[in-house]
Amino acid sequence: MSGTSVMRRPFSDRGVLVWGHVAPREAEAIRSACEEQLLQHLGAVCLWPEEERNRSWRDGDTAFYVLEFHPEPEIGVYVQFLSEAGMGGAIFEVSSDAWNPPADKFVDAGKRKLLREHGFEIGGEAGNFRKVIGIANADDVRVAAREAMAIFTDVMGYDGRQKLRYELTLKAQVVVPRVLQHISPDALARSLNEWGFMAELKRQDGQPPRVESLIDHGQLVVLFGDETREGSGDYQALTLRASGRAEDNEARERADQLNRALADIKFTVDDDGNIVVEQQVPMHGGVTFDQLRAQCHLLRRMINEIARHVEPRGRPLTEQESKEFARRRLEAALAGDTCETLDVKYEEYQITHGRPLELWRSHDGTDDMFEACSRVGAPVEKLLLKFRGRYKRWLGRPCTQL
Repeated sequence: MSGTSVMRRPFSDRGVLVWGHVAPREAEAIRSACEEQLLQHLGAVCLWPEEERNRSWRDGDTAFYVLEFHPEPEIGVYVQFLSEAGMGGAIFEVSSDAWNPPADKFVDAGKRKLLREHGFEIGGEAGNFRKVIGIANADDVRVAAREAMAIFTDVMGYDGRQKLRYELTLKAQVVVPRVLQHISPDALARSLNEWGFMAELKRQDGQPPRVESLIDHGQLVVLFGDETREGSGDYQALTLRASGRAEDNEARERADQLNRALADIKFTVDDDGNIVVEQQVPMHGGVTFDQLRAQCHLLRRMINEIARHVEPRGRPLTEQESKEFARRRLEAALAGDTCETLDVKYEEYQITHGRPLELWRSHDGTDDMFEACSRVGAPVEKLLLKFRGRYKRWLGRPCTQL
C-alpha cells in the first residue's frame, strides 16, 4: 500500500470497485485490478493514525465499508468492515441468508464450512458470519483486503462477470458544545481552576464581583457586567484583563501599535508601567466553555511572551556620550566613512533602546507594529484582516541583528 489518504469526516462514497466482464476472470486478475483502491479504502476505514487524533478523527468516530455483488437480480452477497476509534481493528462480516433467504444457495453448507475455517461465526443483530480482526498498520490492511477478495472468489464464487460495488462511510460523533448565555462568578472561578488557573472569587460591598488569578508573570482578572436581573448573580458580559511588566521604555508606543493591528484585544499601560491586555466577552449571542477557556489562555500566553522579551530598558545618553557620538558623526561625515556612521547609529540606538537595532526594516511603521504583535505572541487570526497576509510574510522575513 503506497499510503493511506486522510479523509475528513463526515465522508461517504459509493462506486464500482471491479467492473463486470463478459468472460469469467481468474481470482488473481480480479485482485490485481482492484487491490490498490481496496487498500486505500480499507486503510481509511480501519486505521486510526495517532498523529491525526482530534484532526481527521476523534474518539467515538466510526467507519464502515461494504463490498457487494449480485449473482442474480435481487440477490446481494456482501462483505463489510466496521471499525471504531480506539478499537485497534475491525469487525469483519460476511452476509448470510438470515435477512435474504433467496441467498441461501450462495451461502450453503459447504460455504458455511469454509467461512468457519476462516474463523467466522454467526453473530450480531443481522445474523451474519463475523469475526474481529486486529488492524494496526498497512501490512494488516493488506492481509484483510486479500482475505476479503479470497472470500468473494473462492467461497462466494465471484468470477468478475458482475460489478463489485463498494460503499465507504466515515462517521463523526456529533458533540454539541454547551453554549453559555450567562455565567455566575462562582461557576467561572471553578472553571478557571479546572483550566489550570489558581483563581479566587473576590466580593466587596457595593462593588461588582471579580475573579483574580495569579499567572506566571502577572495577573488575570475577570470583571462581570450586565447582570441578567438584579440579584440573580448571573452575568451576560465579561471583561478579561491580564497585566504584566512592560518590556522596555517604549511600552506605550508598542501598546498603540498593537491596538492598530489587533481586531478585538486592547492594550494599555497602567500608572506602574505594566502592559494591560483586555478583551470584552459579550455572552448574549452564546459562548462555549471551550471559547472562553481559549481566550483566557491566549491572554496568559501574551503576558508570558511579554515577560520572555523583558530586556534591559534603555536610558538617555549622558552629556559626555552625546558629545562623543556627535564628534564621531562629524569626523565620519567629513571622511565619508559610512561604516563609522552606521556604527555610531547602532551604538547610540542600543544605549537609548536597550536592545540592538535590526538591519532590515521598512519605513511605513508596520515593522514596529508587527514586532509588537510577535512580542506578545498574537496569533495571525487575531490581526485585522488587512494585516494578516503581510504579518505572515513578516514572521518569515530574513532578519539580522548587530
